[in-house]
Amino acid sequence: QLPKYVPELHRFGATITLMHLLHHMSGLRDEQVLMLKGRRAEDIVTQDDVLRVIFDQRELSFAPGSRFSYSNSNYTLLALVVERVSGQRFGEFLASRVFSPLGKNNSYVQDDFRKPRAGEAWPYGGGPDGVQRRLNAASNYGAGNIRSTAEDMALWAMNLLEPKVGTEAMIADMLEAVRDEKGPATRYASGFEIGRHRDMTTVEHGGIAPGSSAYFLVIPARGLGVTILCNDELNGLNHLARGVADAILGGAADPEPRQESVILADRELRRFVGTYREDGGALFAVELRDGKLFMQGEDEMIPVGNGKFVLDGPPVAFSFRAETVGAPFSRLTVHDTDQDRIAYRIEKAPVEDLRPDMMGQYAGDYYSPELRTVISIAKRGDELWLSGPAYETR
Repeated sequence: QLPKYVPELHRFGATITLMHLLHHMSGLRDEQVLMLKGRRAEDIVTQDDVLRVIFDQRELSFAPGSRFSYSNSNYTLLALVVERVSGQRFGEFLASRVFSPLGKNNSYVQDDFRKPRAGEAWPYGGGPDGVQRRLNAASNYGAGNIRSTAEDMALWAMNLLEPKVGTEAMIADMLEAVRDEKGPATRYASGFEIGRHRDMTTVEHGGIAPGSSAYFLVIPARGLGVTILCNDELNGLNHLARGVADAILGGAADPEPRQESVILADRELRRFVGTYREDGGALFAVELRDGKLFMQGEDEMIPVGNGKFVLDGPPVAFSFRAETVGAPFSRLTVHDTDQDRIAYRIEKAPVEDLRPDMMGQYAGDYYSPELRTVISIAKRGDELWLSGPAYETR
């Protein structure tokens, strides 16, 4: 149980275990709420800064073990447990127990961004006028901030296939997804996502930070690992990793022939419109504009018949199901390259439009004891503005 190792954590009246942390089932809020305290993505953040945010939490988002919800707080606490049990700093522990035994000579935990390292790439990201330099001043760890190379990550991929660190039984336990209280298996397993590619099980994970992005993909059945490390903020690396895997494996399955689009009347398209929520909390908004459906307001959904849609570009498809003929569709399945995600329609409660004369009721200062921060709401003309220590938005 977690309080044995981390007595500073609030007693929530429910037991959180180390396994809950490993599988993102603790109910703890993500440490990224630090941003609400006024920290920006490129500000200096220490391990103590993050731990204080976690220790100040007074409520859980759900009962531990009842569901999956990705929260970086879980792995920050696991790193703290490792330090307290081993008596070593987290970076020292990994160096002696993981990196060195595997010959990963260019991997380390970045726990002080001010320390220079030879050969480290400068981070970049996109901006309104083109490419911009980024500053990744984060010095917290556990949920991230391990610096490595493609060669070193190949050694880690090989260890999953033929363990030198750990045992085959330990690796098997690591790669086993758990079930929540409702029964469905999550696709997360001790720091990995369990997916699929060409009907083969994959072990993978990606990430993005100011000025950098990465993806790690292993296909155990073929003894293949792919690592992509980039000093730029790029999305879609999972598709790029699969393309690299196909180039190596050869004989990639021919893409399915493009289905011919069909024409649907507006009255039929309206049956798909709505907001759908995945069990994990992700929302999918389907909108109708100018006789076309759009996912999340951006990607046009091309109808191909029988309640199915495809995107013009990314290899993602959608299918809908209704409880009764002619009724609005109640279930959405997102068919991604590595998984199927199921979401259910949520009905919006009717509310009165927020008129300018009503806005003053919301104005004021709001204090969060968990964040120890004041957030203000002010009426400016016919708009409401929300402002915090270092941000302002309508």
